[in-house]
Amino acid sequence: MEYVNRRGHRYFVFQGKTKSGKPKYFASRKQKSDKAELIESLPESYELFENPADGLVHIRLRRTSPIIEAERELVERLVLALSSYSIVQTIIDRNFIVVYVPDTDPMDAAARMVAIFGTTPAKIAEWTASQTRYSAELRFGLVDADERLFVAERFCYRSSVDDWIPISGTSSLEPLVRQIAVRLGSDSFYDFF
Repeated sequence: MEYVNRRGHRYFVFQGKTKSGKPKYFASRKQKSDKAELIESLPESYELFENPADGLVHIRLRRTSPIIEAERELVERLVLALSSYSIVQTIIDRNFIVVYVPDTDPMDAAARMVAIFGTTPAKIAEWTASQTRYSAELRFGLVDADERLFVAERFCYRSSVDDWIPISGTSSLEPLVRQIAVRLGSDSFYDFF
């Protein structure tokens, strides 16, 4: 089994054994391993996971979530439409929809690199987007699965906090995303709290 991440790195999936003899699974960029065998598929209870922050690929136990894919897609669509970011990554992580933003704006970097390398801005922006690191800035937590009510949180970088802080009350998802996404990528986003 092979997987190519957003950076174009090819990962191979292996099955080895723990010290107690139980199977363990891992992804490696090396095509061979002395202690494990390449496998064609993972058991149903496992999944490949590409970390949005750095593109590293891991094997993990499959996670279930009460959040549906359509809600993640709604958040991504609205954040792209309303924020200053031209590219973001969104994932479902248990009871949260987490929005990752690029540490480097691909379009800004593309404009500078076109002057140096003389290729098209679109190609450079695509390459930059695949190579840049992403940071989790915003997340929407499901607090009431029956009513589909969410709360928004932003990551606080103050050294005494370094954690998620609430920035809204409970609301349905779309109005909440619309209210907050317009400020994402600007200084006013940090006025929440």
